[in-house]
Amino acid sequence: MQLATYAVALSQITPHVDFPELPNPLDPTCIRLAEIQLLTNQQRIYTLTSADIEEVEDYIARTATDMLLALAGESDESALTTLPVTDYADHCMRCPYRQLCW
Repeated sequence: MQLATYAVALSQITPHVDFPELPNPLDPTCIRLAEIQLLTNQQRIYTLTSADIEEVEDYIARTATDMLLALAGESDESALTTLPVTDYADHCMRCPYRQLCW
């Protein structure tokens, strides 16, 4: 999911000046994704389908909506307990949604 999200984001941005020349628009199914396991020296290559892209876009929209509703106080109280939280407390200091947890 993380690599697929990166591919979708890359396909929707204006490339930075030091990026290689990219087709415009960039089709995220044409991006080759690589997962590199540094400790085991393994590499996995992934490609995305149109269905994968739809799933990622749906996930982005759904989670963004959930966060906005929670921030606006429009979420069911029990729904707030289902939002994922970090295992690293120092991340909370930079989080724009920390008032929901505190």
